[in-house]
Amino acid sequence: MKSLVLKIFVLCWITHLVVFTVFMLLVRNIDLPGSPDHGPGGRESQDIVIQSPGPLSGKPDRGPRDHENHVGIAGQAAISALSSGGPQALREYLDSLSTAMDSPIYILNDRDQDVLGRTVPDEAVTTARRMRDGRGPGGKPFDMNRWEGRLVQSPEGERYVAVGQRRSIPHHGPHGWIGPSIMPLLTIIVTAGFVALALAYSLTAPIKKLRATAQQFAAGELEARVGPLVATRRDAIGELGRDFDAMASRIESLITAQRRLLQDVSHELRSPLARLNLALGIAARKAGAEAQDALDRIEHEAEQLNELIGQLLTLSRLESTHENLERSKLDLLVIVNEVAADADFEAEARGCKVRVTKRDSCIVRGVETLLRSAIENVLRNAISYTARGTDVEVEISRQIESGQPHAVVTIRDHGPGVPQEHLESIFRPFHRVEDARDRNRGGTGLGLAIAARAAHIHGGSISADTAPEGGLIVKLRIPAVTCETDSVSEGTA
Repeated sequence: MKSLVLKIFVLCWITHLVVFTVFMLLVRNIDLPGSPDHGPGGRESQDIVIQSPGPLSGKPDRGPRDHENHVGIAGQAAISALSSGGPQALREYLDSLSTAMDSPIYILNDRDQDVLGRTVPDEAVTTARRMRDGRGPGGKPFDMNRWEGRLVQSPEGERYVAVGQRRSIPHHGPHGWIGPSIMPLLTIIVTAGFVALALAYSLTAPIKKLRATAQQFAAGELEARVGPLVATRRDAIGELGRDFDAMASRIESLITAQRRLLQDVSHELRSPLARLNLALGIAARKAGAEAQDALDRIEHEAEQLNELIGQLLTLSRLESTHENLERSKLDLLVIVNEVAADADFEAEARGCKVRVTKRDSCIVRGVETLLRSAIENVLRNAISYTARGTDVEVEISRQIESGQPHAVVTIRDHGPGVPQEHLESIFRPFHRVEDARDRNRGGTGLGLAIAARAAHIHGGSISADTAPEGGLIVKLRIPAVTCETDSVSEGTA
């Protein structure tokens, strides 16, 4: 059982039922002091001797606890009726028992014959013989159809065995067993179930809320808090909720400050960088040929810095949740074809190509610049790492995930791949698998982070996996409005 609610519910329900069962079994089997079952020494008497017949009331005297006592007391009264009024009085008395007990009482003599001449069931005869031998009635102690027997003795000294079948127990005293109706038992079971269910939900509801809030926080919703359902509790769960809210507030303030710092620094760097490019152009015109290599190097580094600042500003804008973005219906296939064509031109300079191997027309609702930037960043990353002479393969396909159509853009390179432990981390800003290698490739460590943020803004996701034959496979999933399979399944961008 994986559900905590179900575990707590079943455990509490079983506990209720076990406690109830043990309680009823104890009540069923404990003899109370002063009951007719006990002789002077406290032991149950096997023989019940009638000193004088009591008045016949039409119903047997109520025994203290169980059906066995009723059989003995009914037999005692029956022998009293037989001694005082003969077989006719005995018959009238036994007939009157039908109003209180749903099984007949047989009075058997030493020859195992009923004193009224009735046909006696074999089980009753067997029980009578066991009682005479002192072996007890036999059978299962708590069998509701068990035959019970008691030895009784008339005032004249004749010994009989009163035998009856336990079917219902007509006793309603405070120490008795449940009556013949199953409704009380069902009521207790159902009530215990409702109590257990309420207890289970009271314990698990705040835990579910805490789990949902943690998932929201992990997904980037830094303002997510557990709220009063958990935080106002005065138990350990409430303390956990308050600690989580405090942690979330602290992390939110730190991340917000970090984002603001990156954005402010990026804006401030733009002005001196522009002046640097202007001064570089002036220096290039005035300097001689011997300084040209150094100036070209400065220009290259300035371009890298400018690109980094641009990506930082893009990431800062994407991470500003208050920014309202205008969305429209777009054919993602058109965007993929255009971006792939531009990337193929860049790939030729690196000795590789970009091929679109599958084209499904997928209509999505989103921001074109963000989607174009996400696909372009993933493609440029693949071009940077794929081996010379290989192809970067691009697919756009329609898939159904959780009952909703998605446009899935799959980009695969034939490079060295990424270690398994870094597959999730490569979408974090500035994450580098190998610093030296990434510096040689010219990457800034922000392209995949921008793609991941763009996917998240569109309600989608991005993931990476290592290809079996080598290389990296990146899948960008965007919820689609409609998707149609194009007749063209493979081609070159």
